[in-house]
This record gives sequence, C-alpha cells and structure tokens, in this order.
Amino acid sequence: MTELANNKCYKNVEQYQEKYSPKTYLQKCVYDNIKERKRGKKKVSQNDFIIPEYNEYEIVLIKNFNVSQLKKILKYYKLKVSGNKEEKISRIYNNLKYSYYSVKIQKLFKGYIIRKLVKLKGDGLFDRKKCVNESDPLTLEKISDLSFDNFISVKENGMIYGFNIASFYNLWKRKRYEDKYIENPYTRKPIIEKYWEKCLQVIFISKKFNRNVIVQREVDEILSLMKRIEMKTTSIFQKMDELGFITDTGWFLNLSRIRLGRFIKELKEIWTYRLQIPQETKNSICPPNGRPFIGMHMMDVLHLSKDNLRKKCLNVMGKLLSGENHESKHIGSTYILGALTLVCGGAANSMPWLYQSFMYNVNPPQ
Repeated sequence: MTELANNKCYKNVEQYQEKYSPKTYLQKCVYDNIKERKRGKKKVSQNDFIIPEYNEYEIVLIKNFNVSQLKKILKYYKLKVSGNKEEKISRIYNNLKYSYYSVKIQKLFKGYIIRKLVKLKGDGLFDRKKCVNESDPLTLEKISDLSFDNFISVKENGMIYGFNIASFYNLWKRKRYEDKYIENPYTRKPIIEKYWEKCLQVIFISKKFNRNVIVQREVDEILSLMKRIEMKTTSIFQKMDELGFITDTGWFLNLSRIRLGRFIKELKEIWTYRLQIPQETKNSICPPNGRPFIGMHMMDVLHLSKDNLRKKCLNVMGKLLSGENHESKHIGSTYILGALTLVCGGAANSMPWLYQSFMYNVNPPQ
C-alpha cells in the first residue's frame, strides 16, 4: 500500500481509483517511456520487412521502421493506427513487450492450475490400475476410458476408487438435498467431507478455465436411461399381471449383474433344449420364426455393462410376450417367471410351484 501511495501517478489509492481508467493507468504507470531509449538508425527495406513477434519487441527500437511499416504492424495486432511516429513506436513496443510477458505469466498460471487439478483428482489419475473398481457405479464406463477432465478418485483405507466426476457430483447433490451421509457405493462407508470439497473445486476450476468437464447433462442422460429401463420393466411385468400372474418388478430390477447373466442363461437353456419345446410352439410364442435370442451370444454377456445386459434381457422378454394369442403369451410368461425363480429368492418364494417345475440340480436362489 505504501508503494502505491508513493507512485508518481497518484498521491494515494483513492485518488488513483477516481483519476485513472485501466487504459490510462497502463499508459501512465506501466508502459515504458521510450523517448529516453536509444534508437537505431538503420532503415528497414521493404524486402527485409517482416511483422515482429511478441518476443521481438526490442526490434522496433533497434531498427528504423518507416511510418507505412509501423501502420502494417499496428493493423496486424489490431492496435490504434493514429498518432505520430513516436506514438506508433511506443504503442507497438509496449503492446508486444507486455503481451509477451502476459503470455509467460498465463503459461505459468495454467501450469499451476493443471498441477492443482492433478492433486485434487487423486492418486488414480495417471495410473488407473490403482483403482480397485473397473467401472463407474452410475455411468458404468470403464475407469480406464475416462478422460482427464471427467475423472476423480477417492482413497479409503489405502484403497483407491475411481469415478466419473458426473457420478460423484450427483452423489453430492443427493447429500445436499437429503441432508445425510452418502456412502461409497463400493464400501458402504460414508464418503468423508474433503472429497466433496475436492469435487466441487475441480468443477469450479474446470468451468472457469473452459476445461471439457461434463457434469449435469451426462447425469441427466444416465438417469434418463435408468428411467427408460424401469418403464420398460414395468410395462413387461404389467403384461404378465394381465395374463393372470402376480409379479414384482423388483425381482428383475434388483438382480445383480451376475444374476442377470445367469437369468438370461437359464432362460435360453429353457427355451433351447431343457423343456424340448416343439418348433411350432416356439413360432407361436415368438412369431414368426421362434427365435427370441437371435443375435445374442452368451459369451458377449460377460462383457456387457449391467444396464446393457438389462436391455438385452428386456428385449428377449418382450419377444416372449409377443405371442399370437393369449395362450402363447401365457406360456411365454411362464418361461420368463420360471427362469426368474431360479435366480431370485423373492420370485421363488412367491411362486414355489413354478420354482419346483423349473428347478433342476442347482442351489436355491437367495
């Protein structure tokens, strides 16, 4: 503050604030006075004339540019062209010099920001193999595929868990609105406060510096996908209810990824060979060719995300309910629910007779 008060441009800070605009302040208090600088006398021919770069600001003093050349430089850098030769040289020199050092400062600051983001994003950023989870709990994207901007990790008891920052931000929103601790989806332990703060800092810094971070739109799309799956499930189970069954969508929606894979495997085995269904019956249940599993290979099931596997299952279930008549649809429902009783304890307890009909030498579902 003392240095400011002693500045030749004003007697005190208040006087400066009232007297000078930013532009005037630069001209009077920052820009160099080139009148006192020694000038070069060697003229620049048209053949040798080139527009100087920012780091070549001294050249306008070392060499003797004519007015026409100075105007070209001013126009190139989109600076004011008017004024005498002395003013033109001063304008070019100071603009190039302070632009050059501004770029240097910006690079240093950008480096600082990147280093800060790296620190905030956690230990798994550059070595995704450190993350014990292979995919994000909400988007189901592979952790190794997440970009620099959309990755964040948390550390718990020496273990590192990676997230799409959109998923993590969505968890924070739940915490804010529901006013309760939010658990790590993988450990069921509360996520400590410092990680929420880090997440918000990452988003704030990324937005300010135009980093390619996606937060709300992606979460909305993911939630929309989940909603579509729930609606499709509800529609299919309502059809089975209309056929005389009493069902619960939770039997399907609450299945783990492993049990979903087992469900579709059981259903395919029931359809393909276990019940030895005649082809004519198959055609009636799933017209016109009796092939509800067409294009679905069981080896592919191992590599599908949970939501994609749900979509595949729902697609097959929909085909088994597309029969030619009420009887065909009822039989298709029986196969679907029979397979569900083999992987879902709730379904087996609600329909023990169906479970007994489809049960073979397997462990009962939990």
